[in-house]
Amino acid sequence: MDDIQSRNVSYLPAGITPFEDAVEARGGKVTWAVIPHRLIENMNTSGILTQQLISTVAKGHEIAQHGYNHICPKCNGTSHEYYCSSQYFNHPYAVQNNMTQLGLDLLLDSLGQIPKSFVPPGHQVDTTSYRVLVDNNFEFLSSNGVTKSYIYPGLFNLRQHKEYTWELTQSNYSTKLSQALF
Repeated sequence: MDDIQSRNVSYLPAGITPFEDAVEARGGKVTWAVIPHRLIENMNTSGILTQQLISTVAKGHEIAQHGYNHICPKCNGTSHEYYCSSQYFNHPYAVQNNMTQLGLDLLLDSLGQIPKSFVPPGHQVDTTSYRVLVDNNFEFLSSNGVTKSYIYPGLFNLRQHKEYTWELTQSNYSTKLSQALF
């Protein structure tokens, strides 16, 4: 589940518990792709999201790192971060590594978690990103690259599948479920 606590949340209280409960009722687990910087932004000053994320890990769900702040350092766009898709720009290793380490620090300080999975904003990365992720001990990636395979030595990729549950109807449920799983 990407973009936990997006910047455009306009309703309160925002939380993950109802979705988590629905998944658990069906025997599933959730990978929460958390934007680390959100944990220290105004929308989380209450600490509710932080507590919910700590609680979800205790129940066996996973925290994945979703970039650092979801803002591209080149163009300030919010649809990507590690690779600037609007200007076709590859951020250097030092820039990507700094964002990754800042995010790791926030997740450790806020949640006590060091994730093994990484979801880049926009699911866009380059080979520099792969090196950064492996160097920071990530094992799993969700990018636009080849899926269910090692995309780089030591880095297994599970491509995003665009399974939008809010678009499901009785008539398309089976087809959409099959597309999401295979």
